[in-house]
Amino acid sequence: MRGRFPDAICHFMSPVRAAGAAKAAFERFGVTDYVVDCDFELDKLAETRQPGRLRVFVRIATPLGGAVLELSSKFGTTPRTPRAS
Repeated sequence: MRGRFPDAICHFMSPVRAAGAAKAAFERFGVTDYVVDCDFELDKLAETRQPGRLRVFVRIATPLGGAVLELSSKFGTTPRTPRAS
């Protein structure tokens, strides 16, 4: 991708689940934007050792509203979600 679009800004917009994935994305591709669904995913972002250089987007679970599919139980967090141990 970088060969075709060298000025592209890449975002890691799937929650960081695999250990080392955020660090590899940062080191190999310069990715600084990440999404999280829960606070323990922040621990994986800490592996980059670049906390001041990252932008973190938190997906918030919302009520169904007018959506056709109910995904709030699968994606997002709430202010009351407890920290995983």
